[in-house]
Amino acid sequence: MKTLAIVLAIAAQVAALGWIVFERETVLRSGTVVYLRTAPVDPRDVFRGDYVQLAYDINRIPLALADAGLRAQKDRSGVRVYASLNMDAHAVATVTALHMQPPDTGVYLRGYTTDDWRLRGNDADIAVKFGIEKLFVEQGAGLAIEERRGARDGWQTPMEVAVAVGDNGIGVIREHRWAQLAARLEVLEPAREAPADTARSPRLRFSIRNDSAGSVALANPGDECEYL
Repeated sequence: MKTLAIVLAIAAQVAALGWIVFERETVLRSGTVVYLRTAPVDPRDVFRGDYVQLAYDINRIPLALADAGLRAQKDRSGVRVYASLNMDAHAVATVTALHMQPPDTGVYLRGYTTDDWRLRGNDADIAVKFGIEKLFVEQGAGLAIEERRGARDGWQTPMEVAVAVGDNGIGVIREHRWAQLAARLEVLEPAREAPADTARSPRLRFSIRNDSAGSVALANPGDECEYL
């Protein structure tokens, strides 16, 4: 009986693993593909090979987008949540609402809340992970991705990850692409310490460049800012 119990336990584990693989392969083949904007870094995991650790824009979701049940909870860590997504003309997704139950319509991504300090912005945000925060790459390719992304004080090109989303909200990474525009922020003159009525903000220079193979047009609505 002991041997039979061991065999059954092993068979159950193999079946569970097989189901996970089958489920994710199904999502890759038939899921809705969305792109998520990221800011990657490059740690190494000696047990699993090179990977790029990803932090998505949607890892921090404004509390105002959460449903009443989630907002009412005192401890929001480890709660299963469902993020409704809206895609723009380039298939880049943003979160429009955060639910504790799967929404009836639309594309949504399943995740869980976390108290990870690296993702938390402030008390007005909810930190959420979706199980797609690691992009595994070939040996050494992670550093090349980081170089393309750029450094904080230099030119930076946002990375966009293609994620297949299943009907049940499971997300599976397919590939990645680079944004068309790179940006750079330089501090020309630091802020001056002075009384509040005479304090001066820092002088900054914000630059953008076309990082794509084609032409890019920038719309200037002219109501809040302008290009110089």
